[in-house]
Amino acid sequence: MEPGCEPATRGPALKRKRQQRRTGSVSRISRRSSAELWDRTNLKTVKIIKNQFSVIVGITLVLGLACVGTRAEDTNTTGGEVPSVVVPKPKVRPERPDRPDKPGKDKGVNAGELKEIVKDFQDQKKEFLRERKDEKREARERARGDATPNTSVLRQESKDSVKDAVRQARDQGRKLIEEAKEQAKEDRKRD
Repeated sequence: MEPGCEPATRGPALKRKRQQRRTGSVSRISRRSSAELWDRTNLKTVKIIKNQFSVIVGITLVLGLACVGTRAEDTNTTGGEVPSVVVPKPKVRPERPDRPDKPGKDKGVNAGELKEIVKDFQDQKKEFLRERKDEKREARERARGDATPNTSVLRQESKDSVKDAVRQARDQGRKLIEEAKEQAKEDRKRD
């Protein structure tokens, strides 16, 4: 067939499809062709997936049988040889030492001694905590003593600087007012 020639049956159908697309309505023919195309692609992908699955199952089956065969070959004896089986040796545990005697049977710790030990420990703990508390208090007092003269001097300096700043602001305000008055006088003279 020549490139410029089209069969007579396709020409009107293509024109009809193009016209219907322009108008917005879809014909039964175009619906069928798209549905058939969709079904064909789905069938192809399903067939491909089934083929791949069957190949995977086949390979797994062959490898599994090969593995079982090699194990069976290892356990079979050929030529009357007896396979050497290694029996693990039982672990030998060291002997346990004798159980120590119960403390109730022998002389135990005297309850009076135990109470005395606990009381001494509590007294030492109280003394230690008291010493630490005193050390902390002394350190705070030293810090306050060092900071007190400096803070009073700093307070006085800050008060003085605030007073100076207020004086300067008042003076500048007065100067500005005086300059404004003078400027107003000059403006009146010019008029």
